[in-house]
Amino acid sequence: MAKPKAPLRLAVAALTDNVYVGRLTKDGTCFLDSKQDITSDFLKAVIDRFEGIPDAEIRSSDGTLWKISITKVTTNPSRAVGEEK
Repeated sequence: MAKPKAPLRLAVAALTDNVYVGRLTKDGTCFLDSKQDITSDFLKAVIDRFEGIPDAEIRSSDGTLWKISITKVTTNPSRAVGEEK
């Protein structure tokens, strides 16, 4: 019987603030093999989910309650989030 794969997890890099997805070690301190930078996709998903909902309340996995507010600042940005200059 094949060993089950570790579940995919999201993590934020401490130095760059980029969001990565990959499979973590058992202790959760590093990625097993490869990771993928999904920062732009992650931010777009958050915007799509919460745009237009004033002060949306969400509860994190540790039980902490958070308030999220998404406000469009411009409709014609000079560059997209995550694009290189």
